[in-house]
Amino acid sequence: EALFVENLNLFHTNHHLLVNTKVQIILEFGKLMEAQAQVGKSWSLKQVKRKVDLCCQVLDVMNRIEPGLSDIKSLVMYEMSAPKLMLLQYNLGTGKQELMDVKQEMENLIVTIKNVCNNHEVFEEGKDEKIITTAKALLKDA
Repeated sequence: EALFVENLNLFHTNHHLLVNTKVQIILEFGKLMEAQAQVGKSWSLKQVKRKVDLCCQVLDVMNRIEPGLSDIKSLVMYEMSAPKLMLLQYNLGTGKQELMDVKQEMENLIVTIKNVCNNHEVFEEGKDEKIITTAKALLKDA
């Protein structure tokens, strides 16, 4: 995060170096959140919001420069899936979002998770079954 903030003054927020830095931060959040889950600690709301925000920023840029699915986009969508689901549940439970808004976002999330599964089944055949298994489990939760 410090490297990202430091480089904000040098580059546009959508510069490929900053986008790559955002992807690395997303992956580090993923490792941190997985480690926390393994020891029974819950994710902080701040972590969840930051990770979802970073994922949305990266996907926004990637959708403009690289339409369709790609490995990086698929990875970012996968990393965003569980935190986004958690955030939607939180927003619904606390009344921060209307039911219809949550429903629409949930439908979009389901499409995203299906895209992740399809991408990994096509491009990553036999490489990382854990991602497909986790994504399919998220589909059941959604």
